Amino acid sequence: MSDFNEAKTLLNLENVHTWARTKFPEVFSALPKASRVTFLDIEETSYNRSVQRSLGRSTHSKLLIIGEYAPGSEDPDSGVGAHVHSDNAEVSFYRIDEPAGGKMELHPVKSTSTVAFFAPFCDVGDDMGGSKAICRVSAIIQYYFLAAGYVSHLERHKQAPRMFTKNFEEACHWIKNGGERPTPVPSSSSRAATVRRESRESIETVAHAVTTTPRSVTVTEVRAFVPLKRERKGDITDQLPKPKRQARARNSTKASESTPTQGILSSVEASEVGVAQLRDEIASLISEKADLQSHLKHEGHAYRGLEQELEQAQEAAAEAQARATEAEALARECQKEAKKWKTKATRAEKEAATAKNELEVLRSGLTNELGEVLRSYGL
Repeated sequence: MSDFNEAKTLLNLENVHTWARTKFPEVFSALPKASRVTFLDIEETSYNRSVQRSLGRSTHSKLLIIGEYAPGSEDPDSGVGAHVHSDNAEVSFYRIDEPAGGKMELHPVKSTSTVAFFAPFCDVGDDMGGSKAICRVSAIIQYYFLAAGYVSHLERHKQAPRMFTKNFEEACHWIKNGGERPTPVPSSSSRAATVRRESRESIETVAHAVTTTPRSVTVTEVRAFVPLKRERKGDITDQLPKPKRQARARNSTKASESTPTQGILSSVEASEVGVAQLRDEIASLISEKADLQSHLKHEGHAYRGLEQELEQAQEAAAEAQARATEAEALARECQKEAKKWKTKATRAEKEAATAKNELEVLRSGLTNELGEVLRSYGL
């Protein structure tokens, strides 16, 4: 695909396939098809709020099974799945616990060094989760989600737009080579460096020829010229320095002239090699920086979710406090009312007792009066 720009072209399935089949067809064919990997539906699992906040940003509910969870020297006790978010092509890893007789549970994986990867994810250079290897693992995971149709296209990293194409091509070379380090993939910068190196070698060869050929000719001429001077002892040239010494001086001069040239060329080549190494290190650091920024972005989403939950909890606590205050005030009012009613009841009891006594007195008086009346009538 001649018009494919590794830093700008839309990363949909058609463009990625065309680019890979054009640039590295044999290597790309070694990558297992998407039909050979296993996906799990998230709806079949349960998870906590932090996982829910992370997965809630996606438009699909799939996990790609990539390995087993095996921290340290422990035996694998659960599976590990990867999820590609639709909004920024971010890759998250989750441990899949399968309790006996219960629903599968998802837990975030904080470090991929605890993951024993399955093939082909273990064939990209370091199945213990090194920083460079995890970039290649993520690129393969993103491709499988793209090939399965769960994401329509992959979002490019803003600061490293060539991250996916670079890591995906390198991962395919590793897989083609059976997990062994492949021959470095020639990039545009390395090809330019090779051309410059060949040009320097050509220049060095020409410079070497220029500096060495006249010296050998001069020595030959001197050797042929010296006997002639010795035969003509009466010639005035006897007073001049001997040709052999002159040849030696000339040879040393030529050698001294040629040595700095070769030294300069060697230093230039060494500096170019150093520059190439620095460029590789810078590219590696940029990739690691992009991974850290992606991780920080993921943690930022979780932190913002926690802040929202904290705000909701604080609001609920404030409402509960207000209700408790109202209940306390109502309880105090009820206590006051109860005290009033108790006072009234005590007063009523006293009044009732007084009235009862008065009634007893009244009844006793009436009884006496009635007896006197009856006695007055002789009854």
